[in-house]
Amino acid sequence: MTLLKLKTLSSLSYQQAVHLHHLKTAQSWNAQACFLSLSLSQRQQVSVKPSVCTQCASVHTASSTSWQRLTKCNLNFAWSVSQFADKQQSWQSLTNCNLNFDRSLPIVPFKGSRSPPPLLYQIHTARETHLKSAQRAYSTVQPSSLFVSGADDSYQSPVQVKLDLETLLSAQNVDKLRRNLNARGLDFDLDQLIADYKLWQEVDELKTKLETQRSSISKAMAVLVKDKKSENVPTRKEELTKRGKAVKEQLRETMPLWYSAEEKVTLQSLKLPTDLHPLAVSPEADTEVDIYKGAASSADGTSHIQIAEEQGLLKFSNVGPRAAYLLGELAELEQSLLHYAATVVRERGFSPFAGSEIFRTVVVEGCGMDQRNAEEIFTLHQREEDHQDINAYHLKGNSLLSYTAFFAKTQVKAERLPMKFCSIGRHYGSPTAQDFPGLYGAVQSNRVTMFAACACGDTATELHDEMVGVAWDIVQGLGLPARKLLVSAKRLEQSESLRTDIEVWAPSLQQYVQMGHVSLHNDYPSSRLLSRAQPQGTPLHMVCGVVLDVARVLASILEHSGTQGQFELMKLPCLHSKS
Repeated sequence: MTLLKLKTLSSLSYQQAVHLHHLKTAQSWNAQACFLSLSLSQRQQVSVKPSVCTQCASVHTASSTSWQRLTKCNLNFAWSVSQFADKQQSWQSLTNCNLNFDRSLPIVPFKGSRSPPPLLYQIHTARETHLKSAQRAYSTVQPSSLFVSGADDSYQSPVQVKLDLETLLSAQNVDKLRRNLNARGLDFDLDQLIADYKLWQEVDELKTKLETQRSSISKAMAVLVKDKKSENVPTRKEELTKRGKAVKEQLRETMPLWYSAEEKVTLQSLKLPTDLHPLAVSPEADTEVDIYKGAASSADGTSHIQIAEEQGLLKFSNVGPRAAYLLGELAELEQSLLHYAATVVRERGFSPFAGSEIFRTVVVEGCGMDQRNAEEIFTLHQREEDHQDINAYHLKGNSLLSYTAFFAKTQVKAERLPMKFCSIGRHYGSPTAQDFPGLYGAVQSNRVTMFAACACGDTATELHDEMVGVAWDIVQGLGLPARKLLVSAKRLEQSESLRTDIEVWAPSLQQYVQMGHVSLHNDYPSSRLLSRAQPQGTPLHMVCGVVLDVARVLASILEHSGTQGQFELMKLPCLHSKS
């Protein structure tokens, strides 16, 4: 172990504990746990031969070549400045090193009985600066709004996520979890997570033992305070005081390691996907479940963009090729389609719902999205002094986020379940994620969505099938050629256990494009956002889907209406069946 790693257990601050991610074996952690059990004087007698950390040497070299040279020095002294005055030999060893530190660093007055040499204090100051910079720029685990370590008092998460890691990483569940990761094609080091978790458990046992000892000493001291008859009370008090100080010191030294281990394990565990549904495990590619040929059409493949501009139905904005105004019949058709889809959904027992369009980071991460990925979600610009990476605002519109934000930190009585909602609203997709032209790749589009929450997985699967049936009935009412797909595991999102896509035919693209989908999310969002069923207190199971993406449907309708240079807006069965 390096000197830096070893001293993390005795006197380094929490910021310095970032280097603990280099400890990859149980042997290293066991050695540190043994070191914790030593007294301060015994630790100072331990012979330490630090070496350059192979994983972050480049970081230190980029900051200052002197940092790398410093780690090569075979020094045995406490890093704490307050202890430098008692380490004359260490000073001499340090100042003899050929270190190229910036001599212009400000010298902060040293508070103590003796002042250390100026160069030594410059080294200490530079070391602290480099270490904090390295933590911000090179931390292997990205921070999350779902979990903030107890050692960080600068921000408090609005939720207190408690993952059942004992079950999740148990020997009985590891094979299932590994198959899940392989089926999804995720690059996730499960073995490293399991090893880190076991090591965290070891440190946690030591922490628990020390806390128990401290509690016992406090109780014994309380008994002695009330004891007025025994003759050896002062002696016993003195012994308990010494023991209490020793335990307190050991606990103080253990906590940085415990916090660091907890943070690393928890943040990595939050990246694990939800369990796969049996229907999503086997297929390596999407499976076509059903196909609808639609009404007779002789579409010649002319792009909807050309048709709409010729007929004066579409006006593209100067903002970009995917921002457009609907005009005339097309604008009226949009409203008719929204009314049609919403009416069908409400008739199936889904209650109208008005949700948010802008969300905090905690809701985004709670649904398994990466708020740093511009292809997944928009992040609203904030003033530099107000911006926090884990407490930002994001724009998504009518989506799963709208419903999960409503149910976040909410308890629902079991007799009220299942709860079913539907919503009409604008959805905002990322421009970098839309590869199709015109309305097929519109960044903004009105959508009709459905959502259901229930108490168990079996009911959630039934709701998924029910919602797929609703979406399929709606697309058949449009009269457009369409198909129903069971999506393979490799295309599932992190929070999705199963997804069924509804696609319509795009003549100009000569392929199907998605106009709706239904996703089974299990208890993934609710376990992170604390949505519970009462009185059991179990996480809610959620199903969410899009039954109509109006922009893509309008594009397909336009292309099925243009035949051999002539145009007549096709009559949709759902809108003309009663006339």
